[in-house]
Amino acid sequence: MSSKSDKYLKKHNLPGTVKNDVRVARPNLGLKADHQNSRSAAIQLFCISCMGGNRKDAAECKSYNCPLWALEFKSTRGKRPEGSVPTEKQYEELIDSTVSDAKREAGRKLNEPTDLP
Repeated sequence: MSSKSDKYLKKHNLPGTVKNDVRVARPNLGLKADHQNSRSAAIQLFCISCMGGNRKDAAECKSYNCPLWALEFKSTRGKRPEGSVPTEKQYEELIDSTVSDAKREAGRKLNEPTDLP
């Protein structure tokens, strides 16, 4: 880390763990994400840090299989390309195939009315 960055961290009384963090470069997003519970700011921070701190690269991201891809920069992104992630029907089939018959039966029993007084 350069001495300029070290001076910045000392000047603003930031802990050493914040070094090389996108929060230092974008303090407004950091404040919103960390203390004001802004989901969109947290997603932006994640995307920007994933792209090495470059917001333009984050906006042009083509990582369609990222679960956050569809949530960030909606205005500049279209639909995911076909086949980049499973369809809703494929997800439902995957979920159905992973649930055992015993679990299904246990779920049905939970929904049955009971004869408690």
